[in-house]
Amino acid sequence: MADGRSTLVRQWLDKAKRDLMAADRLAAGDSPLLDTAVYHCQKAAEKSLKGALLYFGQPVKKTHDLRLLVRNLEKDVGSLDLSEAANFLTPFATLYRYPDDHLEPTDAQYSQARQAAEKIVSRVHALLPDRMAP
Repeated sequence: MADGRSTLVRQWLDKAKRDLMAADRLAAGDSPLLDTAVYHCQKAAEKSLKGALLYFGQPVKKTHDLRLLVRNLEKDVGSLDLSEAANFLTPFATLYRYPDDHLEPTDAQYSQARQAAEKIVSRVHALLPDRMAP
């Protein structure tokens, strides 16, 4: 793999790690911002999947659909058992981002989003060599 591509893969994975850290900070404390926290959970999963796709030589498409990203990655690595996590997280890319009739996710939704994001990020890391870790 070209060194420039390796660097870019690590950058995607580092951004994913930082999104998980942001989600944790936003969900903590007396006045949690769960709408933004679940958004960062989705972004962490998205960025880790895009980093893996890049590692395996696939193009990184502009999409927030984690289901599509998982399916594309499975073309290279086989079944990842991430469909449920991807289905749950995908809507959080936009669901709470704009004013409408959606209020705020519950603590339980945040917890499930955090677990789903961690599952995807961990599974991606397991696919890649240690040198790719942020």
